[in-house]
Amino acid sequence: MTRRILAITVTVLFLAILITLLVRIEMQERDILHSPVDAVIVLAGRPDEDRQRLMEGVRLVEEGYGRYLILPMRDSALNWEALQKLYGVGRNIPGERVLIGRPEHMDSAVLKYCGGTFVEAALTMGLMQAKSLKSAVVVSSRYHIPRVRLAFQKLNSKNRLAFSYQPVGEPETDKLLSSARALAKRLIEYGKFFTAFFVYPLGSRIIEHELFPEEQPES
Repeated sequence: MTRRILAITVTVLFLAILITLLVRIEMQERDILHSPVDAVIVLAGRPDEDRQRLMEGVRLVEEGYGRYLILPMRDSALNWEALQKLYGVGRNIPGERVLIGRPEHMDSAVLKYCGGTFVEAALTMGLMQAKSLKSAVVVSSRYHIPRVRLAFQKLNSKNRLAFSYQPVGEPETDKLLSSARALAKRLIEYGKFFTAFFVYPLGSRIIEHELFPEEQPES
């Protein structure tokens, strides 16, 4: 009986934590953009989400919220013109204002152990450093934003750069129980978020000297 009560208690606590975190993931509100920033960052995703994120990023740049459009991690075969054709994006942003990062520019060990979101954050900060950019808004899917915030916060622990976040996509809160696909997607993200909570701090220590070499003490 005692074991059964313990098992029930643990299960209830687990479900309570899970539901709380799922609601947190679902209900992320966008940061209010009070003034233009130096760049709009669009994180990559699955084709349907990727297009949605990119269209929002392009809209922000075209409406004057950011001068540069940063696509931190794209395959070498994809340049700005190819992405425009692939997703039917307008041509109002000239190529010189689009900064694209490549996975080969990041340590493969960091990519393997920390994952794509962390690497995108690291590549973004490298691109911003190269152009002396100090502020940006990050665009990604709503359920993805908590892990995105975590990645940028760990890499930007001293607040050298200023970031805000723009989620896209519907909250879909009412679909959590009715849509198996929506629930599965969020459960996967839940697992990734908890892994990231422990892995991202380690990754940030590994590459911090590469992102901000001028702040490292001389040997």
